[in-house]
Amino acid sequence: MPFKSSLARSAGKLFGVFKEADLSLRGATQSTRSPGDVEATGGHYTYTGPNNLKYHIFTPTTPAPASSFVVTNTGPSSAITLLLIGGGGGGGAQHAGGGGAGTLFYREDYPFSATTYPVSIGAGGAAGSGPEAAGGQGGNSVFGSVTVNGGGAGGGMGVTGANGGSGGGGGMRPIPGSGPISGGTATGSPTDPGSPYVHAYDGGAGSDYQASSPNAGMGGGGGGAGSVGSSTPASVSPKGPWPAPQGAVSPTNMYGQGGNDYSVPTTFMPTDVVLGIAAEMGAPASFLGVAVTPTFSSTPYAATLLFGGGGAGGSHGPWGNFNNDGESPTGGGGSGTPTSPGWGTGGVGGNGSPTNPGGANNDIGHPGVAYRGAGGGGSASAAKAGGAGGHGVCIVAYPIS
Repeated sequence: MPFKSSLARSAGKLFGVFKEADLSLRGATQSTRSPGDVEATGGHYTYTGPNNLKYHIFTPTTPAPASSFVVTNTGPSSAITLLLIGGGGGGGAQHAGGGGAGTLFYREDYPFSATTYPVSIGAGGAAGSGPEAAGGQGGNSVFGSVTVNGGGAGGGMGVTGANGGSGGGGGMRPIPGSGPISGGTATGSPTDPGSPYVHAYDGGAGSDYQASSPNAGMGGGGGGAGSVGSSTPASVSPKGPWPAPQGAVSPTNMYGQGGNDYSVPTTFMPTDVVLGIAAEMGAPASFLGVAVTPTFSSTPYAATLLFGGGGAGGSHGPWGNFNNDGESPTGGGGSGTPTSPGWGTGGVGGNGSPTNPGGANNDIGHPGVAYRGAGGGGSASAAKAGGAGGHGVCIVAYPIS
């Protein structure tokens, strides 16, 4: 029997080399590398879930070299799950449009190899500040060869919503009978145009100032990752607060609502993973900007799965608007889904109604939720700023044994 030193035996274990008989080669032994698990580094945070998935989470402040996803061994896996979203656009000022959400890319079978994937995360757009001011554009996000555009800015009063990942909402036109102000067009992804994994929609139109009583108007909702932002038609009056009281739009007033959010599958983010990542990030009461508790008593679990809501438009008094005064402390509430209206990540628009605590036309636009690429809400006053857009995020997940 040939001699093999302890150093050689240790090296064999270290590099995953083992011996197995190969009868086709007359019983000779062959060296084979064990595939093992995926070996990868990168991300501001990593978390291994009880669902046997490992997660890498990239934020705008992830420092180098962790700002790249570095794969040294793919193991038996041929694909990863990739969630990438650009920064949300900022809401405009003065009866303004909501900001559009950053483009969302979600793919459960994204092919990967042993290489380095540069990652950068788009910032949220600035809030519009000053009379008729538009918001700021959201920043683009990048993972390797995939780029997703940041959300379009919400238009200030009389200003068209900007094109962007999802388009920004148009501001209210101040002249009666002159027609709506259009929202921005969704630009999606420059690297993956038309891909089924790309989710982005146009912004809604702002109404004109309507001469029929009650005289008022409203900005358009920013586009979301799940649907277009809402437009307020001139034929519907009066517009009341949300949910609509008797005599107002029924069953609920969706005018000015930001475009719907995209809901990731529960298999990607089950409840125990949501709480585990929150704890890993040092904020167990907040999962990626959405308030939670260990029992989800104050926030529906479904709300933690929502990303990319459009910002809601701000109204001119005496009209109310979508989910007025329903924002969470960290923003959101200006969008949702058909089954969870008002629980979305887009910022609530400014409430122009006299019932607003600050009085008529005196409400800010509220921010989109951070880590969600959500658009900010438009304000209801020239003296009040819109809401800033939420920055984006990248989450990579893959199976481990």
